[in-house]
Amino acid sequence: MRICAFEHCSNSTYQLEKWNNSPCKLHRSKQRDCGCKQPFTLFSFPSLNKDPETRREWVKIVNRKDPITRKIWQPSTDSRICSDHFIDGKPSQAYPVPTVKVTLEIPGVVEATTERKRRAPPKKRSHLPGFRVHSSKNSRQTKFQKMRHLRVILSRQLLQIIVMHQHRVLPINAKAVLRRMQSSND
Repeated sequence: MRICAFEHCSNSTYQLEKWNNSPCKLHRSKQRDCGCKQPFTLFSFPSLNKDPETRREWVKIVNRKDPITRKIWQPSTDSRICSDHFIDGKPSQAYPVPTVKVTLEIPGVVEATTERKRRAPPKKRSHLPGFRVHSSKNSRQTKFQKMRHLRVILSRQLLQIIVMHQHRVLPINAKAVLRRMQSSND
């Protein structure tokens, strides 16, 4: 997928393909089959061999830095600039350099940043089934309820072990556990 080289521009081959496959409101067919004009065109950077000066101007206007090396970004063979950035909608003799919708970083001037929308707070969920999560001032009550719940579960398991022991279907390990419990109680 090829994307416009300007960081603030999201025009890409994906969007063109999406537009081509969408229905045309005038001709009632797919956009690719009708004669309607595409919303934008992607132009490759001038060749380093044929027009190095114009290429340098384009790179300077794009004003990007390589995120890894922090040096001036250099375009690859897949790098493109969309028609939205040219006065004539394409590079021409009169205007060979993109000059529309271009943001340049001026030293000493800070751009106003837009505030991000705050994310919604997370939903309150309980870790044990059947319990509500309480606020921090009732945290002792919550801990107490959780302990009580665990005691109920453990007592049910012990009751099952005792019943199984009486019917002699208890596994050997469980019998040993019961013996230890009885000897510790005595």
